[in-house]
Amino acid sequence: MLTRRQLIQTGALAGTAAFASPALLTPDQALAAPLPGRPLDPTSIPKYVTILVRFRSAE
Repeated sequence: MLTRRQLIQTGALAGTAAFASPALLTPDQALAAPLPGRPLDPTSIPKYVTILVRFRSAE
């Protein structure tokens, strides 16, 4: 049977491990590879594609 104290200790240990593990990674390890080709031009992406639906307030 798991006691309340053991549950709190296990949760604290898991939280500490989850918080500390990204700090242990060295900066030379990449988590994602860059996309091939040129970066996208931000002005070529349409900002609003569909019309925003507005509802009237019930008065």
